[in-house]
Amino acid sequence: MSIVPPENLGVLAQQAPLVALARAEGEQSWLRGPLLFTRVPFRVLELVKGPKLDEVVVEVPGGALADKSFVVPGAPRFRRGQVYLLFLSPTPRGTWTPTVMSYGLLERVLGRDGSHLLQPIPEAEGVETFPRPDGVLPEKVETYGELKLLAHLKGVVAGQERWQGRAVRAERDQLPFKGWATAPPSACAYLTSSPPYPRWPYNTANPPGTVSIFAQSTGDPSYPNAFSALAGAVSMWMGVPNTSLSLAYGGPISYTLTCTPDPNKVDVPGFGENVVVFNDPCSDLADLSGCSGVLGYGGAWYGTPHAFDGMSWFTIGSWFVVVNNGAGCLGAPRYQQMLAHELGHGLGF
Repeated sequence: MSIVPPENLGVLAQQAPLVALARAEGEQSWLRGPLLFTRVPFRVLELVKGPKLDEVVVEVPGGALADKSFVVPGAPRFRRGQVYLLFLSPTPRGTWTPTVMSYGLLERVLGRDGSHLLQPIPEAEGVETFPRPDGVLPEKVETYGELKLLAHLKGVVAGQERWQGRAVRAERDQLPFKGWATAPPSACAYLTSSPPYPRWPYNTANPPGTVSIFAQSTGDPSYPNAFSALAGAVSMWMGVPNTSLSLAYGGPISYTLTCTPDPNKVDVPGFGENVVVFNDPCSDLADLSGCSGVLGYGGAWYGTPHAFDGMSWFTIGSWFVVVNNGAGCLGAPRYQQMLAHELGHGLGF
């Protein structure tokens, strides 16, 4: 997930149409066009900003359905019963989506003193932040005292207070202990948080050969050099020393991402379609605000396992990128860097 972050949580709260503390109460994954999405119903516990709702349905890219899974690093994965502070924007389908995906989303944890704290969700580590065009350095999202943060955000969105992150962050001796975790090899990161991990089946008896990625022929209205940027992004991956991957830019193709509001309807199976879609045609991403927000997301379809290096791995079968409308505000070379980052998720990194 590639984003240009807002200045701080106070600005994010001002930009997001709905800000609420809410509890996740389940989930449902479904195919909409070639992409897999997950809808999560939430019970609103405390409203900070926006319409007075008892429940909201939040949809995010990725999920699992039958024998297929689609993972989008940087997209939140909500757990039933967990409490989150959500910054949301509406979709045309009557649902809501995180304004900047995992960035800024907080989950409730218990502090060492027994108090409720709000800390960044784990999926925020899968977000790559790009420099803001205005040169402002965004404030780091930290762990905050729940009661202090909610009260402060209400004052900020009402125009009665100026954002002061230091005043509401948790004290050092309140922070929960963090356990040890098994780390991947140096300079590597797993696409999912637990094995089997997804990978393309190179170095196996039946490698996939050259895997091409195509560009939606309509291109990006906000960036006329999108095709050459995509070709350059593929070249960046092929330039990695000693890679076993065999990748190619296949050029532009005629492609329409089918959008449907019906969660029970499968329009087009996405597995096997390698394409970069521009301009967020299904309005899955909140619009950028002054080049701040989610620039795009990429991921991998994977399924039947294969063996490699003494382990079982899920087999990646295709990769996919959706670029937000207006992402051309990045300019060169950051637009190409954004595409390379999202393609990396589809490669299993």
